[in-house]
Amino acid sequence: MAGGGPAGRAVVVTACIAAALTLLALVGAIALRPHQTSTDAGTAGSGPTTAAANATLQCSDGPCQSLARTTVAGSTVQLLANGAATTGRVRIVTAQGLDSVFETTISQLGAKLTAQSLSCVNATTPVCMVSGSGSEGSAGEVFLETDGNWTRADAPYVASGGYISLRADSARGPEVLTAQTTCDPDSSQCPTDPIYLQVFTVTGDTLGCTSPVSKLDRLPGWPNVTVTQTQLRDCP
Repeated sequence: MAGGGPAGRAVVVTACIAAALTLLALVGAIALRPHQTSTDAGTAGSGPTTAAANATLQCSDGPCQSLARTTVAGSTVQLLANGAATTGRVRIVTAQGLDSVFETTISQLGAKLTAQSLSCVNATTPVCMVSGSGSEGSAGEVFLETDGNWTRADAPYVASGGYISLRADSARGPEVLTAQTTCDPDSSQCPTDPIYLQVFTVTGDTLGCTSPVSKLDRLPGWPNVTVTQTQLRDCP
């Protein structure tokens, strides 16, 4: 009958307290894990596909809608937008479950998003770009993966000539190609060859420019524009 005395009750109380503390520790550990939705778990090819999955993210005037989705270096990259595709978000879920969401900055420059706005290259540094066009030309913003963490490049790229693309060069690495114009093509003062290609690294440094041409389809390799080092020179 010793178990029914004060000493026995003390053992029971101590065990209950220990169990409660263990439960609280487990709850705290779960709360501190990196955020990962159930739809993002598993293979990189799954990812949010339903309105309920996207409802957790708001794009301007309502729930985000999926415009485009791809995978690069084990990460799932999804472009989301509002109904008018005038504001958007980029959601990147790594293979380790790190879930990052960025608001698109090119929307503030008047660029409209489309299903073709998302592009990625799996280079030494995995890179993705979101681009779009507006009344002032085209614009793009770059996202870089370093040591499993995705970040946005410092500033967006603007292409007054209406063309922008992300590509991986075997020698120079990933780069951004932008078509620039020296004037308004409708102006009577516009030169015969008003458009040239300006090439940037994905960290914002200028690699050089091509000789100007009369229109976009005269750019080298159009529509899959490619530029060699010998075609680059100092920019105007």
